[in-house]
Amino acid sequence: MTTVGYGDQPMESEEGRFFCACYALVVVGAVGASFAGIAGAREEAQLEVRRRALLRRRLDADMIKGLAQRWGGKREGKVVEVGRAEFLAGMVAAMGLALEDELEALLRRFDELDADGSGLLDEKDL
Repeated sequence: MTTVGYGDQPMESEEGRFFCACYALVVVGAVGASFAGIAGAREEAQLEVRRRALLRRRLDADMIKGLAQRWGGKREGKVVEVGRAEFLAGMVAAMGLALEDELEALLRRFDELDADGSGLLDEKDL
């Protein structure tokens, strides 16, 4: 027979055994939920530190090149340019606010809607 709590005092009645079994399940669930909450709070705190670091980071040529390569910026000779959309997509992905796949899907949808290929959506594209 298994006991809960003090091993030298087993539950003898059916009601006592039922209560201890339910109590053990509730306690195990509560402890698990507490650990999950702590892990979630820790992960959120780490994500916030990462977000703040990205917002404070100085923009440099390597970052612009990386954004242009990943999100489709322009290159003319040695000059690399990144527009608002590419910068925004890169930062949103880096901050963990959206998955890259989701951002790529949105950018593809924009390209589909941009009938005249101008890079802008207007009434003519509808």
